[in-house]
Amino acid sequence: MSESTGALGMHEPSEGTVGGRMRAERERQGISLAEMARRMQMAEQEYTELEEGRTEVEVWAPLLGHFAMVTSRPTSRFMAASGRWEDAVPGKVGPRLREIREELRIPMERMVDSLPISVAEYAQIEQGVTGMEVWPPKLLKFANLTGIPIYNFIIDLPLQELPLKPVP
Repeated sequence: MSESTGALGMHEPSEGTVGGRMRAERERQGISLAEMARRMQMAEQEYTELEEGRTEVEVWAPLLGHFAMVTSRPTSRFMAASGRWEDAVPGKVGPRLREIREELRIPMERMVDSLPISVAEYAQIEQGVTGMEVWPPKLLKFANLTGIPIYNFIIDLPLQELPLKPVP
């Protein structure tokens, strides 16, 4: 399925996006957009943009999936040691990623192998100063609310360039 414009010209996301997959699951479970926004503690407009694929979750979530494959760890473990939404601490995704990478003795170069990012950009992720701190935790919350593993929303999605400031 590809992106299209539906009735009334509204943007319809592809199920080939994180947002599109979220929308499909929400609809499958019979939850209204307004109700899911409320459960996610997001403004309805912000949640709509998420489902329409117009947020940075489309950039950060596939990277999270790549890091899970490199480390052989569940994606949820980057948000909390337990992998549970209730234990996730805002601003700790990058530091958890670094902790796991160091525990496994994986060099930074291997983490970025086959990614469209540099080691310096990856270092910014580990420092906890990127959108990785915002979007994957929201995705984990959605996964928790729907009972679907977070990885199901990000598997087989294309990697994109990071929205980071250039690193000298």
